[in-house]
Amino acid sequence: MPTTAGQLVYTNVEKDRSPHNRGGFQALLHSQSLLSETEVDDIEPRLFYAHSPSNPSKSLFFPLGRDKLVLAHIVPLDDTDTFGRKGSYLAHALVFNQADWITGGLNPIVVLQSFPFCQSIEQALALGDRATSDIAPVSVNHPTTSTPIRQPPTETLQRLTLYALRAEAMVKERQALALIGPPDGVEQILAEVLIAVPAALNAWCSFDSFFYKGNFVSTPCWAVGLPEAPPPGRFIRVDVKQRVFLDDTAPPVPRTFFERWELARLQAHEPGIEDEKETAYTLCRWLEGSLSTTALPEEVPQKILDAVSRIVPARAKEQLIARYRPEAQTNNNQSQNAAREKKSSGGFLDGLKRWWLP
Repeated sequence: MPTTAGQLVYTNVEKDRSPHNRGGFQALLHSQSLLSETEVDDIEPRLFYAHSPSNPSKSLFFPLGRDKLVLAHIVPLDDTDTFGRKGSYLAHALVFNQADWITGGLNPIVVLQSFPFCQSIEQALALGDRATSDIAPVSVNHPTTSTPIRQPPTETLQRLTLYALRAEAMVKERQALALIGPPDGVEQILAEVLIAVPAALNAWCSFDSFFYKGNFVSTPCWAVGLPEAPPPGRFIRVDVKQRVFLDDTAPPVPRTFFERWELARLQAHEPGIEDEKETAYTLCRWLEGSLSTTALPEEVPQKILDAVSRIVPARAKEQLIARYRPEAQTNNNQSQNAAREKKSSGGFLDGLKRWWLP
């Protein structure tokens, strides 16, 4: 089922093309049924773009308040204003309800690859009402497949995945990844990581794929794309082309059941993690006491049960068997009882033999 998202278009126009009858950078259009003026004001500063010698397009993903997420694509424009000044660009943003995002199991990179973002002001104006500056919400489909990806070295992928699973804590502590390389390379490595991250956790993986001349204090992100390596200290630096970390710091160690499941799956080099992650995440949270049984799926594929069982303690494994394979637990108990009875009777007979036989 598609997910509904509000839209916002931000760009630089002359007064005669503005629904607000003013020139300059502004939110040209926004879905008024889903976005308040206050939310529009909060989004605008995040949609910055600094022109550079290469002038690539870029993508952004960030939270809006406590319950919304913004996914945007920005393209530089060759337009000049009435004074002959350059530096214009067009930002087309989708605004999702966070609960809908999680329910739909969305992935920011997959949506970026599949949704037709506007590439020009004319195209954007054709989608909305210039008289009212309103633009209708859109239905975003859930692609079942994504662009084939090239996996980075296993150790690099494991480390980046753990950072993604801990994005919420990293953002709160103002820790961030610096992904050094062009925006398309940054988005490629993000695709390779986020394909294994559940929607409830990727919602915290805010990023800006071209953070050129960006201000991290005012616009923090979990990951920023930079054309050149920044000085060591502020960021955890990653060379996108070489797929290596530039700093000699200790890698994170898995702490939760799900983190252990993720690393085991990545080390196995088996396909299917993108289809298994949501169910495995739910099971692991339940086993850790964070979810009630009402949140569990009715059926779980044996492959996922086996993989989770291998990384949890014996007591948690018994919980899984009792919930999803009670017949196996019954058979196991019967086998154990039979073995104990055999051992007990065998011990008695052996004693008699030793007593009576010379």
